[in-house]
Amino acid sequence: MKTEAGTAATTAQPGRFRTSRIGIALAALAAFAALTSAAEAQNLDEMTLDRWKKLRETERYQLKIADDFYIKQQWKIAAAEYEKFQSLYEKSEGASYAQLRWANCQVRLKKVNTAISDGYQTTIDYWPDSPEAIASAFYIGRSYKDTGELKKAKKAYQEVLKKHPDHLVAVYSAADMIEIAQQENDAPTQVAMWKKLTFDTKRTPWSRSACEKASRELAAHMFAQVNVDEAVKALETTYTKPEQVPPQIVALASGPIAQMVADSKSQAKGEKLADSCIAWLKSHTPDDKSTPEKKAIAEQSWFCVADIESAAKRDAKVLETYATALKVFGEDDAILGRQANWYKTRGKWDDARKTYNRYKNQVDGQAEIAQSWYQENQFEKAANAYRQVLALDPQNPIKWKPSIAYCYRRAGKTDDSVAAYDELVVDDKASPDRWQVEAAHTYREHGKYKEAIARYRLCNPSGNCYHWMAICHRALKEYGEAIGLYNQSIGAFPDSAPSSMYQKGLTYEEQGKKELAIKTLQQVCKQFPKDSHASVAHARLQDVFKVTVTLGGDKTDQ
Repeated sequence: MKTEAGTAATTAQPGRFRTSRIGIALAALAAFAALTSAAEAQNLDEMTLDRWKKLRETERYQLKIADDFYIKQQWKIAAAEYEKFQSLYEKSEGASYAQLRWANCQVRLKKVNTAISDGYQTTIDYWPDSPEAIASAFYIGRSYKDTGELKKAKKAYQEVLKKHPDHLVAVYSAADMIEIAQQENDAPTQVAMWKKLTFDTKRTPWSRSACEKASRELAAHMFAQVNVDEAVKALETTYTKPEQVPPQIVALASGPIAQMVADSKSQAKGEKLADSCIAWLKSHTPDDKSTPEKKAIAEQSWFCVADIESAAKRDAKVLETYATALKVFGEDDAILGRQANWYKTRGKWDDARKTYNRYKNQVDGQAEIAQSWYQENQFEKAANAYRQVLALDPQNPIKWKPSIAYCYRRAGKTDDSVAAYDELVVDDKASPDRWQVEAAHTYREHGKYKEAIARYRLCNPSGNCYHWMAICHRALKEYGEAIGLYNQSIGAFPDSAPSSMYQKGLTYEEQGKKELAIKTLQQVCKQFPKDSHASVAHARLQDVFKVTVTLGGDKTDQ
């Protein structure tokens, strides 16, 4: 049979076909055509708009049928439709496309050998100049890789890299080669592929992700080899602004440094890596501090030096770095904040608070102190600290009082917490009901159920406080009141009905009314079969009551 290029590759009938997403409606292709050249589609199994336009209407119709079945993941039917296209239009512009997609369907049907021999290889033999032939060469390698035949996969990928070094398939092949090399602990191949993607591959919307990933992995490898200059060269292909590089050095070098210095056998190597990173950072620290933006960039370099010293467990050097930075930039809250945060990572909470006390912006400094008490689970101290913040910033009660109330709540100081929420009810004219609800929640969480119920009754019904009141009544063993409230919730809040009905069933169970509990849980299954509460109710009927039902509610055993 003659190929589309006019050559006679073989006399065998081309036979089989696949894909990986696409509906080839003309409008859809027109939409993505703006993002792709006529020569190369975004995905290897897509057809460009220019080629689509060459098809006759009947050909487009048949391909759309096949593509629609593929989108629905009906692989067997899709394969049959692609094969039908081949039998009807074997000289069409779309023939190689149908052949490729047929092969992809075979892969999905777990007929990988058939896909390779009768699909991908046939595409290469009959349409050697088609885009699908190039894609097929890659898919052969991918198919071998996915079935664990790594030797054959590597051979196929190497052929792709040799014949199509500038095509998207080379990017995908290199990425797969890296993955195989990782499995085989083949560092030279990893480095070679990383370098190819990092330095030799043009970055397009479709290759950029793989190239950027490779640049970071190559940099991480070079850091581990204590080759900072080469690591930075790799990073600079992705992070093109000078200020973007220092944080990446910290992100990729800190782990290796910490790991090395933790082991006496590699400690010296870790120290050397830390020193090399710091030397680079210091040599690239900008002197210009003329604007707030430029000052922040300069400060960032100092922060990165401190982070590297910290990774190397050189605490004295960390403090020395911050002290020097404060001399260079003056008493600066950003520097003090970084130093205080470092103290917290070392568990030196009092030193952190002393540092926050040095803030020029006392409101921010005292807020950080309050937060540090909270982080230490010293909730009452945190609440008192937030009161000091409020005293410094009385114009913003709605900003600070919620923290005061919540810290008292976490500390178990129920009355103090509710009092703070009551202040917010008065202060926050826009949403007083929000704080009424929080006050009620506070009472409920601390076992003051009667007080909670009374407070919930003050809340706007639109918040579905019926649910929370029912929980309180259940805790008080007032089951009748709880059932009534769940009924109100079911009627007033359809979105909460599955949950409320399920809880109603549990209430009957707690009350000892087994038959009503079973009936209510069955009702959940029947009325809300697609809701997660139906699954939970179904499981409870089986596990607790030994009753089997379908999620549609039909009894199979009662």
